[in-house]
Amino acid sequence: MKVVLRVALAAYSVVVALVLGWPTPTVPVVGTLELVSRWLREAGAPDWVGGSLLEFVCNIALFVPFGALVALAVPRRPWWWAALTGFAFSLVAELTQEFFLPHRSGTVSDVVANTAGTAIGAGAAWALLRWRSRSDRAAGGAGRAGGAGGAGDAAAQRRPSAR
Repeated sequence: MKVVLRVALAAYSVVVALVLGWPTPTVPVVGTLELVSRWLREAGAPDWVGGSLLEFVCNIALFVPFGALVALAVPRRPWWWAALTGFAFSLVAELTQEFFLPHRSGTVSDVVANTAGTAIGAGAAWALLRWRSRSDRAAGGAGRAGGAGGAGDAAAQRRPSAR
């Protein structure tokens, strides 16, 4: 399972890197944000809900799966390690936009939103792993190695006892 999670993390990272590293703002994304913003205004939402706030929320949403995949792919690390990974990934992307992509601009607010999304995803995955570990122990299962979110210990159950 760990291999599948790491492959999924790598694939998702490539997709996010392509979105963030595209030379120009991607037309489908910009068009979708404008459409949602217009729909919100027509539905009676205040003006401050669209625009920058909508983009901020979308950046959070983009990085929630990244945080969850990091936390699940490397379960022995604390949740904040995944958030730090998201911060570093986002910082590199925003610096690349600012200094190497003339039609893009890197922003601190994007780094904040991306890091928040990573932390939310990692925190949710960490909580899920803790809950699953406790459920396994309560059901009399082997639980998970490493306590809160470690890898399963099925291999240890299959090994003959050294006694």
